[in-house]
Amino acid sequence: MKKIVIYVSDHGFGHAARTIALVRQLKKYNYEIIVKNSNAHNFLKLQLPEHDIVKTQTDVGPIANIFSNSPDYEKTFSLYDDWINNSKKWIDDEVQFFKNKKIDLIISDISPISIRLANKLGIPCITIANFTWIDILENFPHHKYSNDVLDWLYDSFEMSTLAIRVPLHMKLKGLRKPKNSSLLYRKTTSSKNSILKNLGIKNKPITVYLGTNNSKLRFITNNKTLNIIHVHPKYIKINNKKINNSIDVQNLISASKLVITKPGYSIFSECIASRCPMLVIPPKNYPEDKFLCKHAEKFGISNIINMDENLTVNLKDISTNELFQKINEHEIQKIMNLPSADFLVNEFLQK
Repeated sequence: MKKIVIYVSDHGFGHAARTIALVRQLKKYNYEIIVKNSNAHNFLKLQLPEHDIVKTQTDVGPIANIFSNSPDYEKTFSLYDDWINNSKKWIDDEVQFFKNKKIDLIISDISPISIRLANKLGIPCITIANFTWIDILENFPHHKYSNDVLDWLYDSFEMSTLAIRVPLHMKLKGLRKPKNSSLLYRKTTSSKNSILKNLGIKNKPITVYLGTNNSKLRFITNNKTLNIIHVHPKYIKINNKKINNSIDVQNLISASKLVITKPGYSIFSECIASRCPMLVIPPKNYPEDKFLCKHAEKFGISNIINMDENLTVNLKDISTNELFQKINEHEIQKIMNLPSADFLVNEFLQK
């Protein structure tokens, strides 16, 4: 049995959700899979109970907040500089982890240091991405560490044996000749009716996903029967009442009439797969978000909304029927019909 180790970026939960989708799809090939991550470790363990999930820091990323005017450029580059300066120790520790273990493939999404590890060990590496950190940081204002950080990132990503480019992508700078794959997302595991029954509601809800910032946002609506579900990484709230329910977000999206969200690959891909329209609140001055929103607009799946100074969103004049009519099925099918990421991984391993 061939063994795959997947290094998942510690930046947010989106990379972890995408990895969950990939691991579930790879199950049919009967590979042994180890997943490494720190930030979303418990989330990965819950979603992938059959696999070995090892708590290891794998990455640093930009410091940004949906309610900020811009990312924290100073802290971002300082974190990267510290990470790079300590990279030798990290790689040495991981080499010890692999001692006396036969690894056939390392997959990076999108931890550049794990690509360097694969290169040191002489193990092939596949990078799966809709952006690289170069795409992000090259758009940030110049910093005293910028050149060193970007050079390190270019050197890292260029070491990939194969790059797989998923839809909703940026330029993927540093990756050579990436292969296109279809939309990578977690597939639903329950029917819409059973999901609503499980939640104890009858009508399709509006789902709000803003990471840990959900509690700050308020809504104005003239529909007294409207259910609003806030999804936090650790719990969900129905009409501000916290419930003990671990329902998968992709299932909740499939049963929703509308999703209000910040930009993110996984939440966008799951809305596209379920043909659920989105109202998107983009953070300011964050490069990936502009690309995600541009792609989603092409699919007719998203509309940009803004908060007022009191962090309030007015839902009174929003017609979900009109939003559904904008969905571009032809464009969605084009990306669905591309080769899947798991197919490309398996094809690579069989060569």
